[in-house]
Amino acid sequence: MAGATATSGSPRSRVGAPVLEAALGRATEREPGVEVHRGQSVIGLTAAERVPGGIPHVTGVVTGDGRCRSADLVVDAGGRRSRLPDLLTTIGARRPAEELADLGYTYYGRHYRSADGSIPPMLGPPLQAYDSVSWATLPADNGTWSVVLVTVAGDGAVRAARHVEHWERIARSYPLIAHWLDAEPITGIDLMAGIDNRVAGTSSTGRSSPRAWWPSGTRSSARTRRLVAARRSPPCTRWACAMRCARWAWMHRGS
Repeated sequence: MAGATATSGSPRSRVGAPVLEAALGRATEREPGVEVHRGQSVIGLTAAERVPGGIPHVTGVVTGDGRCRSADLVVDAGGRRSRLPDLLTTIGARRPAEELADLGYTYYGRHYRSADGSIPPMLGPPLQAYDSVSWATLPADNGTWSVVLVTVAGDGAVRAARHVEHWERIARSYPLIAHWLDAEPITGIDLMAGIDNRVAGTSSTGRSSPRAWWPSGTRSSARTRRLVAARRSPPCTRWACAMRCARWAWMHRGS
């Protein structure tokens, strides 16, 4: 992940995901009544007796160590790969209605680091579109950045880019991109495909959804004096959502 200067004139920090997650994590831990449990995943939900109408009432989560953590409100934080639909069916709830749209892109990226902490000069915009591909140059923190080749999914002519030698040969053929490769590579070629946008909501059958849960951009479990953030969630959105949930729960404790 990388930032840039906002078009409105307000500066944004260029920072990688681990640094940003650490900063937001520390800020979250300073929120009143917050407990952060790292290195744990949510493998199930707990539910009370069904409320009138046969709708399950979610009462907490089950973590990978087998512990049950009670909560007044459970906020799903799994992103597009969330396991929530399956977890809801295990407590007798209907699956949420989902809308899915494939973005149709494949990303071939590589990360670099300079010896002196500097960032290569921008000879063009961060995202450059060419005939059948695009290139993204994304500065991050501590003299690191990523260079990403973006192609249409299924473009067989570019599949060889998953190999370093082919990827570099392609990248160096673009004059505004080539100088970004003159540094120490710190990864191989990171391939990202099968990218889709997913929107989850209440049941499409018209039946009410389970009570005391909420789909969001991150997975977390909140109670009036405690918030449990699960691992395997998008880090930046997770901590931002965690702070919002913690503040809301603290302001409405006892409600």
